[in-house]
Amino acid sequence: MSRDRFLQIKKYLHVVDNTTQSNQQDPEYDRAFKIRPLLNIIKENFRKIPKEENLSVDEQIIPFKGKSIMKQQMPNKPHRWGYKMFLLAGGASGICYDFIFYTGKANEPKYGFCTDIVLKLCETVPRMMNHKLYFDNYFTTISLQVQLKKLGIFSVGTVRSNRLPDLVMKNAKNLQEEGRGSMDYRIAQVDGVELCATRWYDNNLVNCLSTLYGCELTDLVKRWSSSQKKHIQVVRPNVIKIYNQYMGGVDLIDMLVSLYRINIRSKKYYMKVIFHLIDLSIVNGWLLYRRHCSQLGMHKNEIRSLLQCRVEVAEALLKPITPKCSAQQGRPSVRLRSKQNSPSKNLRSPSVQPPLINTRLDGFHHWPMTTVKGRCRYPGCNYDLFIVAY
Repeated sequence: MSRDRFLQIKKYLHVVDNTTQSNQQDPEYDRAFKIRPLLNIIKENFRKIPKEENLSVDEQIIPFKGKSIMKQQMPNKPHRWGYKMFLLAGGASGICYDFIFYTGKANEPKYGFCTDIVLKLCETVPRMMNHKLYFDNYFTTISLQVQLKKLGIFSVGTVRSNRLPDLVMKNAKNLQEEGRGSMDYRIAQVDGVELCATRWYDNNLVNCLSTLYGCELTDLVKRWSSSQKKHIQVVRPNVIKIYNQYMGGVDLIDMLVSLYRINIRSKKYYMKVIFHLIDLSIVNGWLLYRRHCSQLGMHKNEIRSLLQCRVEVAEALLKPITPKCSAQQGRPSVRLRSKQNSPSKNLRSPSVQPPLINTRLDGFHHWPMTTVKGRCRYPGCNYDLFIVAY
């Protein structure tokens, strides 16, 4: 495909009818109008995926440096500028189950902006099924964990000190004097829901709020001591261990998307979002495929890599769509074979026998099949081995 042909296709790439766009002064005006149908289709299919027990909520950035009213800045992310999305992902698998494309704050949040975002992402999470939700200090509030517990969803998250008013605990100076691994906790009941606030000192002070775990169970974790110039054992509460184990789901899928991202330069804001959704869908499909393979007990060498899956998706999209025919697969009938093999009186018979209709139109294309690269077993031979079957 030539460059001009590609630019022409990209020029006319749209997902919505622009004539149906409402006025900007309309209270129901949608800033993401040009991509809303695609967002709804992908979101609806993500919601159909069966959810695992441990889930995480975090932010994701779609890289974009152009001019847009929806562009956000997040200094702690690998890409600091771009469009923001809130994702609900599997804590261990990284599969995306739901997302929200951020277009701006709502005028009247019911419980607070962060609380409303998390509750909206949890609309399809089954109730009273022992699901656990993990999030960072951007989302964690007392009201959020109370609402989640009433819905039958346990939650664990780091929390900012100013979101725990009137909480009397050991301060950073006291814990620092006790040494690394020192901790303190308080248990309180809010609106009939029991909450546990934990404060742990490692290199820095960590505050955690949970409706599931406390400080009863602890373990030892290896840390580097700069003063002693060696590794030491530090006591760690169980709530910190579980949080670190299941909080990285969104970071995992974000890393996989960035490996083979479709880099499209365009001044139109929706182009970046469209191709990011394509990348997100491919990665999500590969993660789901990998989960199914592990459930079937397949060896890791038999599972296709993310790059192989992307290549297969591209090849499938490049193949021409052949019309359906009535030809059946398998061994052709004797009558059909004798009809094709009978010489014609008017035409000269071809020098090479053509394939049968059932074979030619069965849709398998009959390409040579090549096995994966292996090493020759002949003693002293250092060549690679391929087996080609026709």
